[in-house]
Amino acid sequence: MRETLFGGVDLGTALDVARPLRELLERDAVGTGASLGLHPFLVMLSGLPGTGKSHFAKSLTSRVPMVVLESDRLRKIMVSKPRYSPEEHGRLFSACHLLIEEFLCQGRRVLFDATNLTENFRQPLYDITERTSSQLIVVRFTAPQGVVRKRLESRLAGTNPGDNSEAGWTVYCKMAPFEQRIPRAHITVDSSTAIAWAVEQVVRQITSPPWNSRRHEAG
Repeated sequence: MRETLFGGVDLGTALDVARPLRELLERDAVGTGASLGLHPFLVMLSGLPGTGKSHFAKSLTSRVPMVVLESDRLRKIMVSKPRYSPEEHGRLFSACHLLIEEFLCQGRRVLFDATNLTENFRQPLYDITERTSSQLIVVRFTAPQGVVRKRLESRLAGTNPGDNSEAGWTVYCKMAPFEQRIPRAHITVDSSTAIAWAVEQVVRQITSPPWNSRRHEAG
């Protein structure tokens, strides 16, 4: 294993950050039935704040139990008052990458709910699935800006207590110019419309025998 991980974080620091996160995720897995020993799968979500990633994640995992690494939730476990600095990103994501690889090596199904807007953030996940011989499904989320703005205003008003993100419209506008196209096969979901078709497509891919697994591109 490399001694330096994502964001230049050293392995020891990443392992220290990962320890309490692992304990939380293991408890989650017991509660949701995310079993060991299945064909390993990684579902990577990608999209700006407010585009519907977490809603999709809840819909998908209600159908297929998975270990869910939600970056906003885990960040608040790592640090009580997030600053969203590059150093903080590095510590969080390097720890998440270690845990994702660990869970995949155990044969688990894993979902990573984070913005993953650039290839710099996505490449470590591509590498992990290659090393672990795991299947990868990439789902990209979009929504009209007017819809996103209303969602983010509702989020900051605290109308959804289960929402772990603190990103508002200003954060969305700052991040939007940096979003990069995904060069690999992926599913594109406009969350302002029905998402059931996309949930069903991912469920079929995850639950199909490994030799029938296919990667689709839509949108």
